Amino acid sequence: MKPQEVSNSLWGWSKLGWPFEQLQPAAGAAVAATAADMTPQEVSNVIYAYALGNWPLTGAAQQALRDALPAVLHGGNAQGVATSLWAWSKLGQQLDADLAAVADAALLRTLPHMNVKGVTQLQQAFSTEGWQLSSEAAAALREAAGRVGLSPAAAA
Repeated sequence: MKPQEVSNSLWGWSKLGWPFEQLQPAAGAAVAATAADMTPQEVSNVIYAYALGNWPLTGAAQQALRDALPAVLHGGNAQGVATSLWAWSKLGQQLDADLAAVADAALLRTLPHMNVKGVTQLQQAFSTEGWQLSSEAAAALREAAGRVGLSPAAAA
């Protein structure tokens, strides 16, 4: 399968709420084989599919998506950044130092363009998993929360 086909298939499978057990071995192999060639949107869709479906993210698929996540954070739009980080946290994944630095830069780049859903997703992601923001990114998140009508204190 091509990267877009993998992404679209998994996204659709999760939206339909179909069981993952039968698909997991093939899905994991497909993600591992194609994630490096996925666009930021495709990577975001796959991470979201795993989170939405409450599917376990393990093994080669986990590593492939972790390796592809920086491309989403570097080149993704505001929605893709927020959704990917929310989904990554929902999956119980951590932000190591390298990912945290890329996430900080992505937030500084995209927070001015985020809507209330994106800001809420980021508040949830960073509070749920205890991820740490730089002081600059935390201030930007508080500012964005105020701009979209959320409590800036919740973004601390």
